[in-house]
Amino acid sequence: MQKDTVSNFSHHFLWILGAALVVYLQQAWVSGFFQDGYLYAAFGKHAALRGNWLVNHLSDFSYPAFFHHSPFVFLLEGLFFKIFGASYLTARLFSALFPFLALVILYNWMKKEKGEVFAFLVGLFFVFLPPVMKKVRFPGMDMPLMLFTLVSIMFYYKAYVDNLKKYWIGCGVFFGLAMLTKGPMALFIPLAILIHLGWTKKISLLKNSTPWFSFLLGLLVFSLWPLALQLTGQFHIFEKYLDFTFIHTVAEGRGLSEYTFFQCLLFLIKQTAPWLVLTLFSMYLALRVRSQDHLLKLFISLWLAVLIPLSMVKFKYSHYMMPMYPAYAFLAAYPVSFLSSKVIKKIYQGFIFVTVTMALLLLIFPLTTEIRRDPEIFEIRKLTDLMPVKPDTWGVVSDVYPYWALANLNGFHDHSNTLSLTAPDLLSIIEQEDGKNWIFLIPSSVYNQHVHLLDVRLKKLIYFEKQDMVVAIERAIFDDGQMLIKKRR
Repeated sequence: MQKDTVSNFSHHFLWILGAALVVYLQQAWVSGFFQDGYLYAAFGKHAALRGNWLVNHLSDFSYPAFFHHSPFVFLLEGLFFKIFGASYLTARLFSALFPFLALVILYNWMKKEKGEVFAFLVGLFFVFLPPVMKKVRFPGMDMPLMLFTLVSIMFYYKAYVDNLKKYWIGCGVFFGLAMLTKGPMALFIPLAILIHLGWTKKISLLKNSTPWFSFLLGLLVFSLWPLALQLTGQFHIFEKYLDFTFIHTVAEGRGLSEYTFFQCLLFLIKQTAPWLVLTLFSMYLALRVRSQDHLLKLFISLWLAVLIPLSMVKFKYSHYMMPMYPAYAFLAAYPVSFLSSKVIKKIYQGFIFVTVTMALLLLIFPLTTEIRRDPEIFEIRKLTDLMPVKPDTWGVVSDVYPYWALANLNGFHDHSNTLSLTAPDLLSIIEQEDGKNWIFLIPSSVYNQHVHLLDVRLKKLIYFEKQDMVVAIERAIFDDGQMLIKKRR
């Protein structure tokens, strides 16, 4: 393993950070998220602007009290929005903070343990991990969970080596933050620790009270949320959270009747084949050659502690594996670090070439300058933004548009409500005055069938051929908007 600095290896960490900047924040200001991105950005925005700090809130109609996750990450996001404002750019900057911090912490930890060259290789394999590059562009809980898991495991390893109480305290605090981030997903941390202690034949450490104090400290940190709910008379939110998390998701698999055990492994093969091959080789080295490298065993323990349980549960998404990716980068870098200085120097030079080329190509031919998520809704909003009175209620008739994609987008943009309607619901609404400023997304077949009734109160705003969808707005809103547009012209 190359522990010394390779010649002409200066400024390598700056190059790693530069590559991360290009990969994580390319065209970060472009509008549009995956639908959960709208949801999680809305939680932070409404914490900052509406005071929904303890209970996540989307809109008055859709998720007025979202109990599926704790508000910890969105509380941090709300504080970030308080300082920098809420937008697509700031939401992506907030999301990118966590892999950036994970990269810096992982690099410096590896530099102290195994030298600059190894730290560079780990950083290289971490920055270009496809799942990290993909998920960093929308706000969520998985990037923070990855960071807190990494820091907790780092403190554990320091406690394992030096057996100092302060490191066990650090391990417990960040275990608690991981629990606040995503509940039972934080149990990957104690599971990885147990695997590592068993593998290295140090299970006797658990006879000491300090590791158990660390575990209880994590539970205490997590308990701050239900305690705050209890003090504010909202403890029923935590009860619903427990039911959703442990009964609906863990025990029942959210209604799934079957699952594929190898789904996670197949994902890694498709998305990260080079990393996986190198990781398997690292496992071989741990078992056959490098049996006394306890840090190697720790990262294998973390990798397995995430992969195996996720393979066994019914309900899983690819982003659930995010906590194992720092370990994945380590395990991919490990066998490469034994190559000669000459080869590693060529890897470094190739990395610089790729980073510069990628930056220039993305600058000249950016991949994400156009809105790719929900372009129809953004086109509608360009028109309604010109109107003095904005629609505050959106009606989706006969599932002509994905409901949650629109509801989450609207909740983030302006806290407007989104309702799923049938054709009879639509006809009933236009026959009464309910004080709402409506805009409807209607299948053209429904619109044409009832056009003589709808035209009394509604004005056709735009038609989308792809969805065969008519967008109609209340005439009063449309007429006022047209007058304003004429005045501006």
